[in-house]
Amino acid sequence: MEAVVRIRKIPDVKKYGSIVFPDFELGIKFMDEMARTRLWPASVRLLDNIQFKFGQALKVKNESRADDIIDEIKKFYLLNVKGFNVDKMCAVTMAFEGTKGDTSRQEENAYRIASKFGGIKGGEENGIRGYFLTFMIAYIRDFAF
Repeated sequence: MEAVVRIRKIPDVKKYGSIVFPDFELGIKFMDEMARTRLWPASVRLLDNIQFKFGQALKVKNESRADDIIDEIKKFYLLNVKGFNVDKMCAVTMAFEGTKGDTSRQEENAYRIASKFGGIKGGEENGIRGYFLTFMIAYIRDFAF
């Protein structure tokens, strides 16, 4: 048996991001090209449609009416302007870590590649929620067992 231990300094910057894709196949193409660039975020996770819908169901209620309106406008744009299908769309959640320059390059690369596959920025809040969902699924699974 063998183990590799890497020690790294605590990153100067930690940011989250998300991308919404019209379907899972385009999300996979994004992930494939992202891997080929070797300039990826500290963490990248592709959520299928079921996980995406589950994350939306777990969304915390907005505290202001203005945020509700903004969310409705975003939803209208995705579904009616961009033509995304709520039963096919998926999302990628990302965590960017490193120096300010590193994280900027990682973000630019991710969003550049995403645009090639019809991906649209989903924002930092959705990135954070995506990571929350990952932990929530584990707790629900453990409870179910």
